[in-house]
Amino acid sequence: MTSLCEWIDMKIRDDDINYFDYDEFSNFEKVGEGAFGIVNKADWKSCGIKIALKIIEYNSVNQDNMNRFLKEVQYILFIFKIYYNKIYSHHHDLLY
Repeated sequence: MTSLCEWIDMKIRDDDINYFDYDEFSNFEKVGEGAFGIVNKADWKSCGIKIALKIIEYNSVNQDNMNRFLKEVQYILFIFKIYYNKIYSHHHDLLY
């Protein structure tokens, strides 16, 4: 299995994930839990908007779950294509 860091780096190179520093987000508030981890509401400082951040739990990381996670995002993008959602990655060192 590919490690989490390798998987994230590969997805960033493939343009499936955009990279942003974790420091760009503030005012974290837990709003729920999903199949892969915790969902937080946060402020994106540089854009002045509220966003949802999904923090993937390390014990849920395997190739199958990562592919399922990307499919989940693709479904969201398809369903809400009028409201363009995007997946972003923060610094993967903080995922441990």
